[in-house]
Amino acid sequence: TESIDPTMTEDQLDDLLRLRSNLMENPAYDEDNEARNVREIQHDDTRPHVVHDEPEAGHEAPTADESPADITETVIKLIMEATGYERDEIEPTMDLREDLSIRSSRLPVIMDSVESHFGIKIELEDFMDVRTIQDISDRIAMVIERQAKQNDSSMADYPREMPTDGTEREKQEESEIPLRRVVFREVPVIASDLQLVEINPTEPIIVIAPNTKNGLAKSVGDILRRDYGANICTWGCLGPEDQDDPSVLDLRNEAGVARAVSLMHELPEPPAGLGLGLDGQIEEAVSQMEVVSDLLSGMFEIIRVFLQSAAKRFVLVVHSEDESQLRCGCLFEGLIGVLLAGALELGYVLFRAISLSKGAQLVEAIRGALNKTILPVRLVCRSSGIYTMEGHECPLIVSRPDISALEKGDVVVFSGGGYGITSNLATRMASYGCRVVLLGRTSLDILPALLPEESSEDLSPELMRDALRGHNPDLNDVDLQEMFAKVNNALKIRDNMRDLQSKGLDVSYFSCDVTDQEMVLSVFDKVIDLYGRIDGVVHGAGILKDNLIKHMNRQDFHAVIQVKFAGAWNLFKALRDRKVKFFACLSSAAAIQGNLGQSNYAAGNRMMSALLSLLQPNHSQTVFKALMLPPIEGLGMAETTEIRSLMKRAHIGYLHVEELTELFWREILLDTTRENWVLLLRTLPDLKTAPINTDDWKPTERLLTVETAAFNGQDFPMIDAVPSVDLKHGFLHATRTFSRQRDLWIGDHKPFLFLENPLVSAIMVIETMLEACAILHPLLKPVAVRDIWFFDVIECPPDSSQEISINCRTVSQDATTVTCQTEIFTEDAKSLKGTGSGKPHYKAQVVMGSTVILPPRIDANLPEFDSIESAPPITRSQIFEQYEMRSGMKDRYRVIDSMEFTGGGTVKARSIYKHWQDFSDQTSHKYHYPPYLLEALMQASNFYLVARDPSSARSLIPYHIGELIFTRNCTDNETLIIEGRVVHEGDDGITWEAHALDQSGEIIMIARKVMFRWFAGSRT
Repeated sequence: TESIDPTMTEDQLDDLLRLRSNLMENPAYDEDNEARNVREIQHDDTRPHVVHDEPEAGHEAPTADESPADITETVIKLIMEATGYERDEIEPTMDLREDLSIRSSRLPVIMDSVESHFGIKIELEDFMDVRTIQDISDRIAMVIERQAKQNDSSMADYPREMPTDGTEREKQEESEIPLRRVVFREVPVIASDLQLVEINPTEPIIVIAPNTKNGLAKSVGDILRRDYGANICTWGCLGPEDQDDPSVLDLRNEAGVARAVSLMHELPEPPAGLGLGLDGQIEEAVSQMEVVSDLLSGMFEIIRVFLQSAAKRFVLVVHSEDESQLRCGCLFEGLIGVLLAGALELGYVLFRAISLSKGAQLVEAIRGALNKTILPVRLVCRSSGIYTMEGHECPLIVSRPDISALEKGDVVVFSGGGYGITSNLATRMASYGCRVVLLGRTSLDILPALLPEESSEDLSPELMRDALRGHNPDLNDVDLQEMFAKVNNALKIRDNMRDLQSKGLDVSYFSCDVTDQEMVLSVFDKVIDLYGRIDGVVHGAGILKDNLIKHMNRQDFHAVIQVKFAGAWNLFKALRDRKVKFFACLSSAAAIQGNLGQSNYAAGNRMMSALLSLLQPNHSQTVFKALMLPPIEGLGMAETTEIRSLMKRAHIGYLHVEELTELFWREILLDTTRENWVLLLRTLPDLKTAPINTDDWKPTERLLTVETAAFNGQDFPMIDAVPSVDLKHGFLHATRTFSRQRDLWIGDHKPFLFLENPLVSAIMVIETMLEACAILHPLLKPVAVRDIWFFDVIECPPDSSQEISINCRTVSQDATTVTCQTEIFTEDAKSLKGTGSGKPHYKAQVVMGSTVILPPRIDANLPEFDSIESAPPITRSQIFEQYEMRSGMKDRYRVIDSMEFTGGGTVKARSIYKHWQDFSDQTSHKYHYPPYLLEALMQASNFYLVARDPSSARSLIPYHIGELIFTRNCTDNETLIIEGRVVHEGDDGITWEAHALDQSGEIIMIARKVMFRWFAGSRT
């Protein structure tokens, strides 16, 4: 919104909103280019205007049950519902814009209601030039008649399933829709029938391929001519142009494209079909990756012109598969992006892209491609049949996180500007001590001389314009607006870098156009000179130049795919064969489903994503990842009320930028399957042209599924389920049911003889908290627990179970750690969700980090152990006598093996750590800290009392722990030394500190300010 000038007319603002009301938002567009787009809308009167052809004769009257008057009245009613007008304020002849002030960005909302009411499929081009209510009614009548004639054809089906009213959709919006992670698998396509596209022998079919004399073009043409009676026109696409043969063209350059367009206009009849053949000859002729964008742009122009044909019926792309064809493979995927967008804009035209595997029959492939009952755009022909790529829900399988992929000092380069989504992703690097390099087209050179100190928040637009005019009085209004946008962006980048630096990040910024290969090479060399290394690359740059295919020019198409595709290639090549840990790109759901008005954006993102998949086999040490994103909440143009309304009606859910940051780094650091394409979504339209199946995920019993992730149950034995997780606000609600039949450790934990039933132990409560936090933040590991409160015990009778709820909420974050407030309740979980109402039984703050906090020993100012007069040692047999006399502790909770001495308020004991089978349903499990070591640190305080006064009947029960730090887990039968000290003793209890050392003297655990209360043999 900062790019919108207040002097824009309503028409100009409408144009801007229309261009931005796309169904999939660019995750990180380039700010400089955005300013230029706004300038073009404001000042370029030569831009193409949307003009609709006159409706064909015979489409004036509807054939539905409703009369023209009924249709008009229904439309008026729908407009009233969308705008709030009363019936007496609306007449059929009123102009939507001039009389009713209905902006063009609101028109799709009305059209959506029209589709639902009349049960028809609306093509956008049918309604682009409507001016009055009567225009809409006439077009509805036209569509009703046209689709009535197509009732026997599956191509008349609406591409997404829509309810007949808004009830179901509203319910979905009101509920908390979970996030889903989708990957792609090949599935067979089952045709319900054979309904081939009609081909009139007198209407030309254009077939374009590298070579007209042999290869794929000739084979496709021969089959269409022989089996379908088609009139084939075969043209070359890679030249060299031959004056004697006008059909030899070169679509890589403007002259060749212009010549092809001229040939299309010279055809005796409008062409009915367009075929594009891609095979190994393209790989041989196109030696440089940079030329792929030029060739795709030329092919796009041919498709665009063809779609203006009155006889248009199908666009078919045939690709001969070969894993070694890097450039041809990217070209094919770019064309798929165009066809996916085309299928949404012109649903009555068949768009098909089919690849041929080795051994597949071309005859079968073409028959499947021209079968209208097969709905997906992307097909694969194998000897066993026709297949398509289908999205399948598949959570990221997370075992215990090994955060070794990123290390202190690693250098990660982000393209896409110095603020916005990419810089938000960079904030996570502080946790690992990484260094960040930001690339963007904005230059910061102007700031020191013009605005040396001010931040973007300190300057109003008026003050900034005054400063610009003072610096350069000759600026005209147009140049002033462009300079204003650049300076504003530069200020934001500078402010953002200061913010990142305040979080502990080492940040650098370089002005760089990723489409300029030489500039990228130069910048990467500078990064190497500065840091000596590059360890990861994130490509988030992108621009938007939206328009329907029929109105999009070749230059705008080329510009968008250059930033995405060529930008990714330039970044990869600039590494100069250096091995990096990961190479990731922010792609878009438009690459999977297409999008109205975004054929260029869908093509560029799909090409970029395909590039990563094709590079992966030869670079096994690098993680290549393309994340297909829905619209992002918190940043970008999709935040407007108009677009949010469109998203809601289109059944498209947002992904918050904080959720994206978490999920992005999970994919980079935790995905061991190396899935190259991952789609993140809440809801998307159900498009038959691009199938996504989110209902087939069936988790196994050993997996704990939490939205987009599935955790190994052996790593989280204290969590049964996670009913809700909110990554946006950092909240998790989990549940656990304790029972003595399942939790074998419970029967051994009865700290006092008088108790009727054993208790849930404090050490297992803390383990439960750690596991909940590790699920919420799987990229980090628990390194400390602070301010632990034990308010009330939880008893476990022998023949019953005890259900608990765990609430975990992120409360603070600094450069290296995240702190979570965690509470455990026994009340009904439904009443606690997100509120923490009621008094918890246990509460603590868990500190999550990427590296272990190395703790100091307990208070060094107290006397050393060897200088204190001690009591006699307590032997192993004496220790076990005390267990029998004073508690009901058994087996695993008898953790003190012997005591060397006590005296002067200190104790030194030995413990042998053992691994037990603590759960009847798990033969093995992993804890997030050594729980029985904490038990030893606490029990040492009781044995201190026993050594001091064996006749005392009083015992201690833990009430509060100030801080618990641990460095690692313990091995089975490991010998550990416990050293503890009394810090304070009074009538209410004692405060204790202790630490545990291994045989080498290294600290494994330290507990500070452990408060115990006296327990005198009864509950009082």
